[in-house]
Amino acid sequence: MQGTALIVDDEPDIRDLLGLLLRQAGLESMKAASMAGAREAIARHRFDVVFIDINLPDGLGHELIPEIRAAMPAARCITISADDSRSASALAFGADAFVAKPFSRSHILHSMGLPNGPAQ
Repeated sequence: MQGTALIVDDEPDIRDLLGLLLRQAGLESMKAASMAGAREAIARHRFDVVFIDINLPDGLGHELIPEIRAAMPAARCITISADDSRSASALAFGADAFVAKPFSRSHILHSMGLPNGPAQ
């Protein structure tokens, strides 16, 4: 898959790991650590997929989904969280998928509708 992803998570290790997994899948990625950073990236760039942590320092990440849909209707919105009780609210906000932390490469690829590919 080719394209560009936005990774919104306040944990640097999660952003880096997810960026690596996406690069292996053929996607470029940008990273943001907050809702404010995500809004800035969304205003300046177009993304094919956006990974959004639900619990961010400045709000609930799934609240960004309507803004993403307005700016990029075709973008796939995937929420991620260690609290899988949040999946229903994320899906209600329009998320295409929910991925629980900790996640695996296959969970990430599956959430984007991609085959698992070769084992790494």
